[in-house]
Amino acid sequence: MSSSGAFKNPIIPGFNPDPSICLVNDDYFLVTSTFEYYPGIPVYHSKDLLQWELIGHVITRHSQINMRTTEPSGGLWAPTIRYHEGRFYVSVGCTHRFRPKEWVSFPLDIVIPRGFYVSTTNIWDSSSWSDPTFFDVPGIDQDLFFDDDGKVYFSAVNMITDPRVKKHGLGLAIFTAQIDLATGRCLGPVKWNRLSNFGLGIAEGPHIFKKDGYYYLSTAEGGTDEGHQQWIFRSTTGPFGPWEEGPEGTVNPVIFNGDDPSIRNTGHLDFIETPNGKWFAVFLGVRPQGEKSELLSQLGRETFMSPVEWIDGWPIVNSRKPISLQMQTEGMQLQAQPQVWRDNFQESTLQLGWYHLRTPLKNDYSLTEKPGSLSLYGNAYRINDSECPSMLLQKQTGFSGEWKVKFQFAPTEAGHEAGTAIWWSQFAYASIGLRKPFDEDKAGLEVVSRCYDEVEDKFKELTHQLPLESGDIELFIRAHPTRYELFFSVQTDKQSTPAEPVKLGEISSKALTHRRPGKESPNTGSHFAIYAQGAYDRPCFEPAHFEFAEWRVVSETD
Repeated sequence: MSSSGAFKNPIIPGFNPDPSICLVNDDYFLVTSTFEYYPGIPVYHSKDLLQWELIGHVITRHSQINMRTTEPSGGLWAPTIRYHEGRFYVSVGCTHRFRPKEWVSFPLDIVIPRGFYVSTTNIWDSSSWSDPTFFDVPGIDQDLFFDDDGKVYFSAVNMITDPRVKKHGLGLAIFTAQIDLATGRCLGPVKWNRLSNFGLGIAEGPHIFKKDGYYYLSTAEGGTDEGHQQWIFRSTTGPFGPWEEGPEGTVNPVIFNGDDPSIRNTGHLDFIETPNGKWFAVFLGVRPQGEKSELLSQLGRETFMSPVEWIDGWPIVNSRKPISLQMQTEGMQLQAQPQVWRDNFQESTLQLGWYHLRTPLKNDYSLTEKPGSLSLYGNAYRINDSECPSMLLQKQTGFSGEWKVKFQFAPTEAGHEAGTAIWWSQFAYASIGLRKPFDEDKAGLEVVSRCYDEVEDKFKELTHQLPLESGDIELFIRAHPTRYELFFSVQTDKQSTPAEPVKLGEISSKALTHRRPGKESPNTGSHFAIYAQGAYDRPCFEPAHFEFAEWRVVSETD
Protein backbone atom coordinates (compact mmCIF):
# COMPACT_ATOMS: atom_id res chain seq x y z
CA MET A 1 0.00 0.00 0.00
CA SER A 2 1.13 3.51 -0.83
CA SER A 3 1.71 6.09 1.89
CA SER A 4 -0.28 8.98 0.35
CA GLY A 5 -2.98 8.51 2.97
CA ALA A 6 -6.31 8.76 1.15
CA PHE A 7 -8.81 6.64 -0.76
CA LYS A 8 -12.18 7.10 -2.43
CA ASN A 9 -15.54 5.68 -1.46
CA PRO A 10 -17.33 3.62 -2.54
CA ILE A 11 -14.61 1.03 -3.01
CA ILE A 12 -16.99 -1.12 -5.12
CA PRO A 13 -19.48 1.19 -6.87
CA GLY A 14 -22.89 0.19 -8.14
CA PHE A 15 -25.35 -2.32 -6.70
CA ASN A 16 -23.14 -4.17 -4.16
CA PRO A 17 -24.90 -4.24 -0.78
CA ASP A 18 -24.23 -6.15 2.44
CA PRO A 19 -20.48 -6.73 1.99
CA SER A 20 -18.73 -9.49 3.92
CA ILE A 21 -14.98 -9.98 3.82
CA CYS A 22 -12.22 -12.42 4.79
CA LEU A 23 -8.42 -12.56 4.46
CA VAL A 24 -6.33 -15.57 3.43
CA ASN A 25 -2.57 -14.96 3.51
CA ASP A 26 -2.40 -11.59 1.73
CA ASP A 27 -5.54 -12.05 -0.41
CA TYR A 28 -8.81 -10.34 0.48
CA PHE A 29 -12.09 -11.86 -0.69
CA LEU A 30 -15.39 -9.99 -0.48
CA VAL A 31 -18.95 -11.03 -1.31
CA THR A 32 -22.16 -8.99 -1.65
CA SER A 33 -25.88 -9.62 -2.06
CA THR A 34 -27.46 -10.21 -5.47
CA PHE A 35 -31.14 -10.62 -4.49
CA GLU A 36 -33.12 -11.87 -7.55
CA TYR A 37 -30.16 -11.65 -9.97
CA TYR A 38 -28.19 -14.67 -11.16
CA PRO A 39 -25.45 -15.93 -10.96
CA GLY A 40 -25.66 -15.26 -7.26
CA ILE A 41 -23.19 -13.65 -4.84
CA PRO A 42 -20.21 -12.11 -6.65
CA VAL A 43 -16.74 -12.85 -5.30
CA TYR A 44 -14.32 -9.92 -5.46
CA HIS A 45 -10.56 -10.20 -4.88
CA SER A 46 -8.05 -7.56 -3.83
CA LYS A 47 -4.48 -7.31 -2.59
CA ASP A 48 -4.83 -3.79 -1.15
CA LEU A 49 -8.52 -3.34 -0.19
CA LEU A 50 -8.86 -0.68 -2.91
CA GLN A 51 -8.55 -2.37 -6.29
CA TRP A 52 -11.21 -5.06 -6.53
CA GLU A 53 -11.61 -7.59 -9.32
CA LEU A 54 -14.65 -9.77 -9.90
CA ILE A 55 -13.30 -13.34 -10.02
CA GLY A 56 -16.49 -15.40 -9.99
CA HIS A 57 -19.76 -16.19 -8.24
CA VAL A 58 -20.81 -18.51 -5.45
CA ILE A 59 -24.20 -19.61 -6.82
CA THR A 60 -23.96 -20.78 -10.44
CA ARG A 61 -26.19 -23.84 -10.99
CA HIS A 62 -29.72 -25.14 -10.49
CA SER A 63 -28.72 -27.63 -7.78
CA GLN A 64 -27.74 -24.66 -5.59
CA ILE A 65 -30.71 -22.37 -6.26
CA ASN A 66 -33.70 -22.16 -8.58
CA MET A 67 -35.38 -18.76 -8.52
CA ARG A 68 -38.51 -18.98 -10.63
CA THR A 69 -41.01 -16.29 -9.67
CA THR A 70 -38.85 -14.72 -6.96
CA GLU A 71 -40.10 -11.19 -6.49
CA PRO A 72 -38.18 -7.91 -6.83
CA SER A 73 -35.80 -7.55 -3.87
CA GLY A 74 -36.34 -11.18 -2.95
CA GLY A 75 -33.61 -13.74 -3.54
CA LEU A 76 -30.16 -13.92 -1.94
CA TRP A 77 -29.77 -11.54 1.02
CA ALA A 78 -26.72 -10.56 3.05
CA PRO A 79 -24.22 -13.42 2.70
CA THR A 80 -21.30 -13.99 5.06
CA ILE A 81 -17.93 -15.32 3.86
CA ARG A 82 -15.52 -17.03 6.24
CA TYR A 83 -12.34 -19.13 5.88
CA HIS A 84 -11.70 -22.06 8.20
CA GLU A 85 -9.09 -24.81 8.02
CA GLY A 86 -8.44 -24.50 4.31
CA ARG A 87 -12.06 -24.08 3.22
CA PHE A 88 -14.19 -21.06 2.31
CA TYR A 89 -17.77 -20.94 3.59
CA VAL A 90 -20.56 -18.66 2.39
CA SER A 91 -23.81 -18.67 4.38
CA VAL A 92 -26.98 -17.11 2.97
CA GLY A 93 -30.71 -17.62 2.43
CA CYS A 94 -33.04 -17.18 -0.53
CA THR A 95 -36.28 -15.27 0.07
CA HIS A 96 -38.74 -16.19 -2.68
CA ARG A 97 -41.83 -14.40 -1.36
CA PHE A 98 -41.23 -10.71 -0.59
CA ARG A 99 -44.13 -8.29 -0.99
CA PRO A 100 -43.49 -5.21 1.16
CA LYS A 101 -46.62 -3.19 1.86
CA GLU A 102 -46.18 -1.63 5.28
CA TRP A 103 -43.00 -1.96 7.36
CA VAL A 104 -44.43 -0.72 10.65
CA SER A 105 -46.97 -3.41 11.51
CA PHE A 106 -47.88 -7.06 11.05
CA PRO A 107 -48.47 -9.02 9.00
CA LEU A 108 -45.50 -8.58 6.71
CA ASP A 109 -46.07 -10.44 3.45
CA ILE A 110 -42.78 -12.32 3.47
CA VAL A 111 -41.78 -15.95 3.91
CA ILE A 112 -38.55 -16.19 5.92
CA PRO A 113 -36.36 -18.88 4.29
CA ARG A 114 -34.31 -21.69 5.73
CA GLY A 115 -30.78 -20.55 5.03
CA PHE A 116 -27.81 -22.66 4.01
CA TYR A 117 -24.10 -22.62 3.46
CA VAL A 118 -21.94 -23.68 0.53
CA SER A 119 -18.18 -24.22 0.63
CA THR A 120 -15.09 -24.68 -1.51
CA THR A 121 -11.33 -25.15 -1.20
CA ASN A 122 -10.76 -23.29 -4.50
CA ILE A 123 -12.39 -19.88 -4.48
CA TRP A 124 -10.98 -19.12 -7.95
CA ASP A 125 -13.20 -21.78 -9.53
CA SER A 126 -16.89 -20.85 -9.40
CA SER A 127 -17.94 -24.38 -10.33
CA SER A 128 -16.22 -25.79 -7.22
CA TRP A 129 -18.71 -24.40 -4.68
CA SER A 130 -20.68 -27.21 -3.07
CA ASP A 131 -24.41 -27.79 -3.11
CA PRO A 132 -26.23 -26.27 -0.11
CA THR A 133 -26.26 -27.63 3.42
CA PHE A 134 -29.43 -26.22 4.99
CA PHE A 135 -29.89 -24.93 8.52
CA ASP A 136 -32.80 -26.00 10.72
CA VAL A 137 -34.07 -22.58 11.82
CA PRO A 138 -35.50 -20.09 9.29
CA GLY A 139 -33.78 -16.73 9.12
CA ILE A 140 -32.21 -14.07 6.94
CA ASP A 141 -28.69 -12.58 7.09
CA GLN A 142 -26.93 -15.83 8.02
CA ASP A 143 -23.57 -15.80 9.80
CA LEU A 144 -21.13 -18.61 10.70
CA PHE A 145 -18.67 -18.33 13.60
CA PHE A 146 -15.93 -20.93 14.15
CA ASP A 147 -14.80 -20.87 17.77
CA ASP A 148 -11.33 -21.85 18.96
CA ASP A 149 -12.64 -25.03 20.64
CA GLY A 150 -13.96 -26.41 17.33
CA LYS A 151 -17.60 -25.51 17.94
CA VAL A 152 -19.54 -23.79 15.14
CA TYR A 153 -22.31 -21.27 15.68
CA PHE A 154 -25.00 -20.14 13.27
CA SER A 155 -26.68 -16.74 13.66
CA ALA A 156 -29.51 -15.22 11.63
CA VAL A 157 -32.53 -12.91 11.89
CA ASN A 158 -36.26 -13.54 12.22
CA MET A 159 -39.44 -12.02 13.61
CA ILE A 160 -40.24 -12.68 17.25
CA THR A 161 -43.56 -14.52 17.22
CA ASP A 162 -43.35 -16.09 20.67
CA PRO A 163 -45.72 -14.07 22.91
CA ARG A 164 -43.51 -14.88 25.91
CA VAL A 165 -40.68 -12.79 24.45
CA LYS A 166 -41.01 -9.05 24.96
CA LYS A 167 -40.18 -7.11 21.82
CA HIS A 168 -39.96 -3.53 20.61
CA GLY A 169 -41.49 -2.38 17.32
CA LEU A 170 -41.29 -4.99 14.58
CA GLY A 171 -39.30 -7.37 16.75
CA LEU A 172 -36.91 -8.34 13.97
CA ALA A 173 -34.18 -9.88 16.09
CA ILE A 174 -30.96 -11.90 15.99
CA PHE A 175 -30.73 -15.48 17.21
CA THR A 176 -27.77 -17.86 17.57
CA ALA A 177 -27.48 -21.65 17.78
CA GLN A 178 -24.64 -24.14 17.92
CA ILE A 179 -24.79 -26.42 14.86
CA ASP A 180 -23.27 -29.57 13.46
CA LEU A 181 -21.41 -28.20 10.46
CA ALA A 182 -21.69 -31.38 8.41
CA THR A 183 -25.49 -31.46 8.53
CA GLY A 184 -26.49 -27.93 9.52
CA ARG A 185 -28.55 -29.31 12.40
CA CYS A 186 -28.94 -27.46 15.70
CA LEU A 187 -27.12 -29.07 18.61
CA GLY A 188 -28.95 -27.19 21.31
CA PRO A 189 -31.47 -24.47 22.08
CA VAL A 190 -31.79 -21.41 19.85
CA LYS A 191 -31.17 -18.21 21.80
CA TRP A 192 -32.24 -14.67 20.98
CA ASN A 193 -28.95 -12.78 21.03
CA ARG A 194 -29.99 -9.21 20.21
CA LEU A 195 -33.40 -7.54 20.44
CA SER A 196 -33.19 -3.92 19.35
CA ASN A 197 -34.88 -1.57 21.80
CA PHE A 198 -35.17 1.62 19.74
CA GLY A 199 -36.63 2.91 16.48
CA LEU A 200 -38.31 0.26 14.34
CA GLY A 201 -37.04 -2.53 16.58
CA ILE A 202 -34.80 -4.07 13.91
CA ALA A 203 -31.51 -5.87 14.55
CA GLU A 204 -30.03 -7.70 11.56
CA GLY A 205 -26.82 -8.50 9.68
CA PRO A 206 -25.13 -10.27 12.64
CA HIS A 207 -21.43 -11.09 12.65
CA ILE A 208 -19.72 -12.77 15.62
CA PHE A 209 -15.92 -12.67 15.89
CA LYS A 210 -13.28 -12.97 18.57
CA LYS A 211 -10.38 -10.68 19.55
CA ASP A 212 -8.14 -10.53 22.58
CA GLY A 213 -10.31 -12.80 24.71
CA TYR A 214 -13.59 -11.05 23.90
CA TYR A 215 -16.43 -12.31 21.74
CA TYR A 216 -17.94 -9.49 19.68
CA LEU A 217 -21.42 -9.27 18.16
CA SER A 218 -21.79 -6.67 15.41
CA THR A 219 -25.35 -5.80 14.36
CA ALA A 220 -27.09 -3.56 11.83
CA GLU A 221 -29.94 -1.64 13.45
CA GLY A 222 -32.69 0.79 12.55
CA GLY A 223 -33.61 -0.71 9.17
CA THR A 224 -31.69 -0.14 5.94
CA ASP A 225 -32.94 3.40 5.17
CA GLU A 226 -31.78 6.65 6.77
CA GLY A 227 -32.03 5.21 10.27
CA HIS A 228 -29.51 2.50 9.38
CA GLN A 229 -26.56 2.24 11.77
CA GLN A 230 -24.14 -0.30 13.23
CA TRP A 231 -23.88 -1.38 16.88
CA ILE A 232 -21.29 -3.48 18.71
CA PHE A 233 -21.48 -5.69 21.81
CA ARG A 234 -18.90 -7.88 23.59
CA SER A 235 -18.78 -10.81 25.97
CA THR A 236 -16.11 -12.66 27.92
CA THR A 237 -18.34 -15.72 28.22
CA GLY A 238 -19.13 -16.92 24.70
CA PRO A 239 -21.19 -16.45 21.54
CA PHE A 240 -24.47 -16.55 23.52
CA GLY A 241 -23.42 -13.64 25.73
CA PRO A 242 -24.32 -12.09 28.10
CA TRP A 243 -23.42 -9.04 26.05
CA GLU A 244 -21.95 -5.78 27.20
CA GLU A 245 -23.22 -2.91 25.06
CA GLY A 246 -20.62 -0.49 23.75
CA PRO A 247 -21.12 2.89 25.48
CA GLU A 248 -23.54 5.06 23.53
CA GLY A 249 -21.98 8.27 22.29
CA THR A 250 -18.37 7.08 22.51
CA VAL A 251 -18.63 3.66 20.85
CA ASN A 252 -22.22 3.08 19.67
CA PRO A 253 -23.46 3.59 17.10
CA VAL A 254 -20.27 2.42 15.42
CA ILE A 255 -21.34 4.13 12.21
CA PHE A 256 -24.36 6.36 11.55
CA ASN A 257 -24.35 8.97 8.79
CA GLY A 258 -27.92 10.17 9.39
CA ASP A 259 -29.01 12.76 6.82
CA ASP A 260 -25.49 13.45 5.55
CA PRO A 261 -25.81 14.98 2.04
CA SER A 262 -23.20 12.70 0.43
CA ILE A 263 -23.57 9.24 2.02
CA ARG A 264 -26.47 7.77 3.94
CA ASN A 265 -27.91 4.45 5.17
CA THR A 266 -24.51 3.17 6.32
CA GLY A 267 -24.51 -0.25 8.00
CA HIS A 268 -24.39 -4.02 7.53
CA LEU A 269 -20.72 -3.85 8.51
CA ASP A 270 -18.01 -6.50 8.57
CA PHE A 271 -14.55 -6.05 10.13
CA ILE A 272 -11.20 -7.20 8.71
CA GLU A 273 -7.64 -7.19 10.10
CA THR A 274 -4.80 -6.68 7.63
CA PRO A 275 -1.56 -8.71 7.73
CA ASN A 276 0.21 -5.79 9.41
CA GLY A 277 -2.34 -5.57 12.21
CA LYS A 278 -4.43 -2.65 10.97
CA TRP A 279 -8.22 -2.91 10.98
CA PHE A 280 -10.84 -1.79 8.48
CA ALA A 281 -14.61 -2.04 8.14
CA VAL A 282 -16.61 -2.62 4.97
CA PHE A 283 -20.31 -1.76 4.87
CA LEU A 284 -23.10 -0.62 2.61
CA GLY A 285 -24.10 2.98 1.94
CA VAL A 286 -25.98 5.03 -0.63
CA ARG A 287 -25.16 8.27 -2.42
CA PRO A 288 -28.33 10.41 -2.55
CA GLN A 289 -28.89 12.60 -5.60
CA GLY A 290 -30.60 15.92 -6.38
CA GLU A 291 -29.66 19.48 -5.52
CA LYS A 292 -30.68 18.96 -1.90
CA SER A 293 -29.83 15.24 -1.71
CA GLU A 294 -33.56 14.62 -1.70
CA LEU A 295 -33.52 11.73 -4.18
CA LEU A 296 -32.78 8.10 -3.49
CA SER A 297 -29.73 6.74 -5.30
CA GLN A 298 -30.64 4.77 -8.40
CA LEU A 299 -27.34 2.89 -8.09
CA GLY A 300 -28.68 1.37 -4.91
CA ARG A 301 -26.55 0.33 -1.96
CA GLU A 302 -22.80 0.24 -2.64
CA THR A 303 -19.74 -1.04 -0.78
CA PHE A 304 -17.87 1.51 1.34
CA MET A 305 -14.86 1.22 3.65
CA SER A 306 -13.36 2.97 6.67
CA PRO A 307 -10.30 2.59 8.90
CA VAL A 308 -10.86 1.23 12.42
CA GLU A 309 -8.99 1.87 15.68
CA TRP A 310 -9.31 -0.26 18.80
CA ILE A 311 -9.64 1.82 21.97
CA ASP A 312 -10.24 0.19 25.37
CA GLY A 313 -11.32 -3.00 23.68
CA TRP A 314 -13.88 -1.35 21.37
CA PRO A 315 -13.70 -0.75 17.58
CA ILE A 316 -13.86 2.95 16.67
CA VAL A 317 -14.70 3.50 13.01
CA ASN A 318 -13.35 6.63 11.29
CA SER A 319 -12.74 8.29 14.66
CA ARG A 320 -16.57 8.46 14.95
CA LYS A 321 -16.74 11.02 12.14
CA PRO A 322 -19.23 10.65 9.29
CA ILE A 323 -18.19 8.40 6.43
CA SER A 324 -17.10 10.52 3.44
CA LEU A 325 -16.46 10.10 -0.27
CA GLN A 326 -12.75 10.69 0.30
CA MET A 327 -11.26 9.06 3.38
CA GLN A 328 -7.98 9.86 5.09
CA THR A 329 -5.90 6.95 6.30
CA GLU A 330 -2.20 6.20 6.32
CA GLY A 331 -0.91 3.77 3.72
CA MET A 332 -3.69 4.21 1.16
CA GLN A 333 -3.59 5.75 -2.31
CA LEU A 334 -6.28 7.37 -4.44
CA GLN A 335 -7.14 5.10 -7.37
CA ALA A 336 -8.16 6.19 -10.86
CA GLN A 337 -11.58 4.85 -11.78
CA PRO A 338 -12.08 3.05 -15.13
CA GLN A 339 -13.58 5.39 -17.71
CA VAL A 340 -14.69 2.84 -20.32
CA TRP A 341 -16.07 -0.68 -20.17
CA ARG A 342 -16.82 -2.61 -23.36
CA ASP A 343 -17.76 -6.17 -24.29
CA ASN A 344 -17.18 -7.08 -27.93
CA PHE A 345 -18.39 -10.66 -27.35
CA GLN A 346 -15.19 -12.16 -28.74
CA GLU A 347 -14.89 -14.98 -26.22
CA SER A 348 -16.64 -18.35 -26.25
CA THR A 349 -18.01 -17.80 -22.73
CA LEU A 350 -19.92 -14.85 -21.31
CA GLN A 351 -17.78 -12.20 -19.63
CA LEU A 352 -18.08 -11.99 -15.83
CA GLY A 353 -20.46 -9.26 -14.70
CA TRP A 354 -23.48 -10.15 -16.83
CA TYR A 355 -26.54 -11.23 -14.86
CA HIS A 356 -29.89 -12.85 -15.53
CA LEU A 357 -33.12 -11.89 -13.83
CA ARG A 358 -33.80 -15.01 -11.75
CA THR A 359 -32.43 -18.45 -12.68
CA PRO A 360 -32.53 -19.27 -16.40
CA LEU A 361 -34.00 -22.64 -17.35
CA LYS A 362 -31.52 -22.80 -20.23
CA ASN A 363 -29.23 -20.47 -22.14
CA ASP A 364 -31.12 -18.15 -24.47
CA TYR A 365 -27.89 -16.81 -25.95
CA SER A 366 -24.97 -18.07 -28.02
CA LEU A 367 -21.47 -16.67 -28.48
CA THR A 368 -20.60 -19.15 -31.24
CA GLU A 369 -23.61 -19.02 -33.56
CA LYS A 370 -22.29 -15.81 -35.10
CA PRO A 371 -18.66 -15.42 -33.93
CA GLY A 372 -17.83 -11.93 -32.73
CA SER A 373 -21.36 -11.25 -31.50
CA LEU A 374 -23.85 -12.38 -28.90
CA SER A 375 -26.94 -14.01 -30.41
CA LEU A 376 -29.88 -13.57 -28.07
CA TYR A 377 -33.10 -15.51 -28.63
CA GLY A 378 -36.20 -14.01 -27.09
CA ASN A 379 -38.10 -16.54 -25.01
CA ALA A 380 -41.83 -16.53 -24.31
CA TYR A 381 -41.50 -14.31 -21.21
CA ARG A 382 -41.39 -10.55 -21.60
CA ILE A 383 -39.11 -8.44 -19.46
CA ASN A 384 -41.96 -7.32 -17.17
CA ASP A 385 -43.05 -10.89 -16.44
CA SER A 386 -42.34 -12.53 -13.08
CA GLU A 387 -40.04 -15.17 -14.53
CA CYS A 388 -36.68 -15.29 -16.32
CA PRO A 389 -36.90 -13.34 -19.60
CA SER A 390 -34.17 -13.33 -22.25
CA MET A 391 -32.31 -10.43 -20.71
CA LEU A 392 -28.69 -9.90 -19.68
CA LEU A 393 -27.82 -7.11 -17.26
CA GLN A 394 -24.76 -5.12 -16.19
CA LYS A 395 -24.64 -3.09 -12.97
CA GLN A 396 -24.61 0.68 -13.44
CA THR A 397 -21.47 1.90 -11.67
CA GLY A 398 -21.59 5.69 -12.15
CA PHE A 399 -24.27 8.36 -12.29
CA SER A 400 -23.14 10.10 -15.49
CA GLY A 401 -22.23 8.30 -18.69
CA GLU A 402 -23.44 6.74 -21.90
CA TRP A 403 -24.54 3.14 -22.43
CA LYS A 404 -24.50 2.03 -26.08
CA VAL A 405 -25.26 -1.20 -27.93
CA LYS A 406 -25.18 -2.14 -31.61
CA PHE A 407 -27.18 -5.03 -33.01
CA GLN A 408 -29.06 -6.54 -35.94
CA PHE A 409 -32.55 -7.96 -35.62
CA ALA A 410 -35.00 -9.08 -38.32
CA PRO A 411 -38.16 -10.34 -36.59
CA THR A 412 -40.90 -11.86 -38.72
CA GLU A 413 -43.66 -12.09 -36.09
CA ALA A 414 -45.74 -9.20 -34.76
CA GLY A 415 -44.63 -7.90 -31.37
CA HIS A 416 -41.23 -9.60 -31.39
CA GLU A 417 -38.69 -7.14 -30.03
CA ALA A 418 -35.04 -6.69 -29.02
CA GLY A 419 -33.18 -3.77 -27.52
CA THR A 420 -31.70 -2.28 -24.38
CA ALA A 421 -33.01 -0.88 -21.09
CA ILE A 422 -32.19 0.97 -17.93
CA TRP A 423 -33.57 -1.44 -15.36
CA TRP A 424 -34.66 -1.22 -11.74
CA SER A 425 -37.41 -3.84 -11.61
CA GLN A 426 -40.31 -5.18 -13.64
CA PHE A 427 -42.33 -2.32 -12.13
CA ALA A 428 -39.88 0.47 -13.00
CA TYR A 429 -37.66 0.62 -16.09
CA ALA A 430 -37.21 2.33 -19.45
CA SER A 431 -36.51 0.33 -22.61
CA ILE A 432 -35.84 1.15 -26.23
CA GLY A 433 -35.87 -1.54 -28.89
CA LEU A 434 -36.57 -2.66 -32.43
CA ARG A 435 -39.97 -4.31 -32.98
CA LYS A 436 -42.14 -5.87 -35.64
CA PRO A 437 -45.35 -3.77 -35.37
CA PHE A 438 -48.44 -5.38 -33.89
CA ASP A 439 -50.38 -3.64 -36.67
CA GLU A 440 -49.98 -6.02 -39.60
CA ASP A 441 -50.81 -3.21 -42.04
CA LYS A 442 -47.51 -1.53 -41.16
CA ALA A 443 -44.57 -2.67 -43.26
CA GLY A 444 -41.03 -2.91 -41.94
CA LEU A 445 -39.95 -2.34 -38.34
CA GLU A 446 -40.38 0.32 -35.69
CA VAL A 447 -38.33 1.63 -32.80
CA VAL A 448 -40.32 1.56 -29.57
CA SER A 449 -39.57 3.11 -26.18
CA ARG A 450 -41.37 2.17 -23.00
CA CYS A 451 -40.82 4.38 -19.95
CA TYR A 452 -42.40 4.26 -16.51
CA ASP A 453 -44.05 7.48 -15.33
CA GLU A 454 -44.19 7.58 -11.53
CA VAL A 455 -46.70 10.47 -11.46
CA GLU A 456 -49.33 8.64 -13.51
CA ASP A 457 -48.13 5.23 -12.30
CA LYS A 458 -48.03 3.68 -15.76
CA PHE A 459 -45.71 2.94 -18.67
CA LYS A 460 -45.81 5.26 -21.68
CA GLU A 461 -44.90 4.01 -25.14
CA LEU A 462 -43.53 5.95 -28.10
CA THR A 463 -42.83 4.53 -31.58
CA HIS A 464 -40.88 5.62 -34.64
CA GLN A 465 -41.42 3.89 -37.98
CA LEU A 466 -38.20 2.97 -39.81
CA PRO A 467 -37.63 3.06 -43.56
CA LEU A 468 -37.70 -0.33 -45.26
CA GLU A 469 -34.01 -0.16 -46.17
CA SER A 470 -32.84 0.18 -42.56
CA GLY A 471 -29.74 -1.77 -41.51
CA ASP A 472 -27.74 -1.94 -38.27
CA ILE A 473 -29.13 -0.06 -35.32
CA GLU A 474 -27.39 1.57 -32.36
CA LEU A 475 -29.23 2.32 -29.14
CA PHE A 476 -28.02 4.80 -26.52
CA ILE A 477 -28.99 5.52 -22.95
CA ARG A 478 -27.48 8.74 -21.63
CA ALA A 479 -27.34 8.66 -17.87
CA HIS A 480 -27.46 11.78 -15.72
CA PRO A 481 -27.63 11.94 -11.92
CA THR A 482 -31.41 12.50 -11.96
CA ARG A 483 -32.62 11.23 -15.37
CA TYR A 484 -31.94 9.03 -18.41
CA GLU A 485 -32.45 9.83 -22.10
CA LEU A 486 -33.09 7.11 -24.69
CA PHE A 487 -31.83 7.46 -28.28
CA PHE A 488 -31.55 5.39 -31.45
CA SER A 489 -29.48 5.69 -34.60
CA VAL A 490 -30.05 3.66 -37.76
CA GLN A 491 -27.69 2.93 -40.62
CA THR A 492 -29.44 2.66 -43.99
CA ASP A 493 -28.18 0.90 -47.10
CA LYS A 494 -27.10 4.27 -48.47
CA GLN A 495 -25.05 5.22 -45.41
CA SER A 496 -21.65 4.01 -44.32
CA THR A 497 -22.18 5.15 -40.74
CA PRO A 498 -25.25 5.44 -38.50
CA ALA A 499 -27.27 8.65 -38.64
CA GLU A 500 -27.37 11.19 -35.84
CA PRO A 501 -29.10 9.82 -32.73
CA VAL A 502 -32.82 10.49 -32.36
CA LYS A 503 -34.34 10.86 -28.89
CA LEU A 504 -37.33 8.63 -28.18
CA GLY A 505 -37.91 8.64 -24.47
CA GLU A 506 -36.83 9.77 -21.01
CA ILE A 507 -37.20 8.56 -17.45
CA SER A 508 -36.31 10.19 -14.14
CA SER A 509 -34.19 8.43 -11.57
CA LYS A 510 -37.03 9.10 -9.15
CA ALA A 511 -39.28 6.92 -11.32
CA LEU A 512 -36.88 4.01 -10.84
CA THR A 513 -36.61 4.28 -7.07
CA HIS A 514 -40.22 5.32 -6.46
CA ARG A 515 -41.72 3.43 -3.50
CA ARG A 516 -45.17 1.96 -4.15
CA PRO A 517 -46.69 -0.58 -1.76
CA GLY A 518 -46.66 -3.98 -3.41
CA LYS A 519 -44.80 -2.67 -6.47
CA GLU A 520 -41.30 -1.77 -5.41
CA SER A 521 -37.78 -3.09 -5.12
CA PRO A 522 -36.23 -1.28 -2.13
CA ASN A 523 -33.09 -3.41 -1.87
CA THR A 524 -31.61 -3.46 -5.37
CA GLY A 525 -29.97 -1.05 -7.84
CA SER A 526 -29.99 0.03 -11.45
CA HIS A 527 -28.67 -2.13 -14.30
CA PHE A 528 -28.24 -1.65 -18.03
CA ALA A 529 -29.72 -4.51 -19.99
CA ILE A 530 -29.91 -6.09 -23.40
CA TYR A 531 -33.01 -8.11 -24.15
CA ALA A 532 -35.09 -9.96 -26.73
CA GLN A 533 -38.69 -11.00 -26.26
CA GLY A 534 -41.46 -12.78 -28.09
CA ALA A 535 -45.19 -12.06 -27.88
CA TYR A 536 -48.43 -13.84 -27.02
CA ASP A 537 -46.53 -16.44 -24.97
CA ARG A 538 -44.47 -17.46 -27.99
CA PRO A 539 -40.66 -17.18 -28.34
CA CYS A 540 -38.72 -15.39 -31.06
CA PHE A 541 -37.62 -17.53 -33.99
CA GLU A 542 -34.86 -15.14 -35.07
CA PRO A 543 -32.07 -14.03 -32.72
CA ALA A 544 -30.88 -10.50 -32.12
CA HIS A 545 -27.15 -10.31 -32.87
CA PHE A 546 -25.44 -7.86 -30.51
CA GLU A 547 -22.03 -6.67 -31.77
CA PHE A 548 -21.02 -4.87 -28.58
CA ALA A 549 -22.20 -3.24 -25.36
CA GLU A 550 -20.34 -0.26 -23.93
CA TRP A 551 -20.41 2.04 -20.91
CA ARG A 552 -18.44 5.28 -21.13
CA VAL A 553 -18.07 7.71 -18.22
CA VAL A 554 -18.98 11.28 -19.16
CA SER A 555 -18.29 13.01 -15.84
CA GLU A 556 -15.61 12.31 -13.23
CA THR A 557 -17.64 13.94 -10.44
CA ASP A 558 -19.57 10.77 -9.56
